[in-house]
Amino acid sequence: MRTRFGMHTGEALVGNVGSPRRMQFTSLGPVVNLASRIEGLNKYYGTQLLVSGAVQEKASDDFVFRKVDIVETVGTSIPVTIYELLGVNDRTSPFAVSDTELAFKESFERALELFLAREFEMALGMFEELCAQRRADVSCRSFIERCNRYKSNPPGDDWSPVNVFDKK
Repeated sequence: MRTRFGMHTGEALVGNVGSPRRMQFTSLGPVVNLASRIEGLNKYYGTQLLVSGAVQEKASDDFVFRKVDIVETVGTSIPVTIYELLGVNDRTSPFAVSDTELAFKESFERALELFLAREFEMALGMFEELCAQRRADVSCRSFIERCNRYKSNPPGDDWSPVNVFDKK
C-alpha cells in the first residue's frame, strides 16, 4: 500500500482541543500546516516522502536525502528547500541506498545546481539524460519543462528559482 509523507520540524500546539462534548486530539500551527503542504507536493514530484530543509539538517548524518527543489507553498511566503528521503546512511542496513541511486542523486543535484545558476541549456541536457535513465522520475520531467520554458523565454534579472504553488 503506497502512501505519502511530508515532514517539517518546529514548535506546534499538540493536545486535546474542543469542549467536553466534542474533544479531539490534534496539532496546530504553521509547522503543521507546512508539513501538510509538503506532503501534498509528493503528488507533483512523484515522491513518497518529502522533508523540509530543517528536517534534512537535523537528520542528515543518519539518512540520505536528494535535494528536490525550492518551493513556496500555499499560505506561506517563505521559500523552503525540500528533500526526498532515499534511505539510511548505513551500508549494512536493508534500507541502505544503492550505488546506482547515489549516482542518480548526485547527478540530479548537479543538474539542479545548474538550473539554480540559470544555466538552463546545460541543466536541460542533464535532466534529459537522467529522465532517459529513469523515465518514472517526475521531478526530472518537471525540470525539463521548466528549463524549456526558460530557454525559450529567458527570465529577467529579478528571476527567482522558487517554484510557487498556489493550490493545495
